[in-house]
Amino acid sequence: MEADEQTMNQWHNWFHAIDFGNATSQGRFPANLPPNYTLYSVFEFLKDISVEGQTCLDLGTMDGLVAFMLKKKKAGRVVASCQHDRPQFRYGCKVLGYEDIEYLPGLDLSQMQERFGKGSFDLVVMAGVIYHLLDPLNAIAIARKLLKKNGLLLLETAYTAGNQPALILNTETSTPLQEVMTYWLPTKSAVSGMLKFATFDVLGSAASFKSGRIGFLARASKPSEVKNRTPQLANTQANALWTGILNFKAMETGTGPCSSIEYRGQGGDSSIDIFTFQSDLPFQPQWKLVR
Repeated sequence: MEADEQTMNQWHNWFHAIDFGNATSQGRFPANLPPNYTLYSVFEFLKDISVEGQTCLDLGTMDGLVAFMLKKKKAGRVVASCQHDRPQFRYGCKVLGYEDIEYLPGLDLSQMQERFGKGSFDLVVMAGVIYHLLDPLNAIAIARKLLKKNGLLLLETAYTAGNQPALILNTETSTPLQEVMTYWLPTKSAVSGMLKFATFDVLGSAASFKSGRIGFLARASKPSEVKNRTPQLANTQANALWTGILNFKAMETGTGPCSSIEYRGQGGDSSIDIFTFQSDLPFQPQWKLVR
């Protein structure tokens, strides 16, 4: 089945610009901004992740761009969830022949472990999610529980400048992000700290220049394998009596499923200029700044 512009245009609220080959959805950004630029850090890491045969979960999939990329890269199983049931996602699956993607609209994040079980995924993508949640640390902890040991988390978020590991309440800051469902603006070190708290070893970050967005790639690890732990974090992970859904002692000694997923790119911190960035990942429209 080929995409049809007339059919696509019946929905005026496409979230993603998706290149279906013979037609491209509009997406939410105007023509003077790069399509899907909030996902550029995800693209930067995803291109070097070998997902063939792996089990992948795309949390907050919206119109399905990342889920479709994973499927095209020959992921073994792709599960996609979103708060709302979006006809754009279902249309994209039909056009691309990806109707075997497991689409779970309306399934709350808190229900994920009960639905799939502990250690079910090799890769979890959580893009544009945590700043919309009342409890972002718990969301990261849930992602950790869903991952096999050595599995990968791709997390992308809006963030704010600052050296302290702080979560800024967007409704109270003098320079809020003008989006009514944005509740938190974390600093880079706050996101990194939350990842390490949830026993992720942070492999790298990619900040998008002047866009207020940042992405992280992190590996699900034992607490003792998390690099650059502060003494307080090491003490907490060794001795805290209650840490919600995270059982640090069990995570240190556990023998659950282990993932074979590989990341073949560079680690460390990097930055992306959204106006020059190009991606060869499937379904991402090409764009060039016109001066």
